[in-house]
Amino acid sequence: MNQLPSAFWSLSAAEMLQQLQTAKEGLTGDEARKRLARYGSNRLKLRPQETEFEHGIRRFGYFLMEVTLVLVIAIFAINVY
Repeated sequence: MNQLPSAFWSLSAAEMLQQLQTAKEGLTGDEARKRLARYGSNRLKLRPQETEFEHGIRRFGYFLMEVTLVLVIAIFAINVY
């Protein structure tokens, strides 16, 4: 397969089909099997679910960042005025 140009959205449908080496009707079964063997399946890797504890720690970290931001703004305002 050729590399897509940076402005692929500006190509006509016929030009894009040519770039992707396919037809308007889609791939044949044989071509689909070849591409599957060459490029692999089109699946996202699932990340492990975080536990309630990990979720709570992450949320607590966000809370601490917000408190720190408010304190920095307050200290800056006190020093300016």
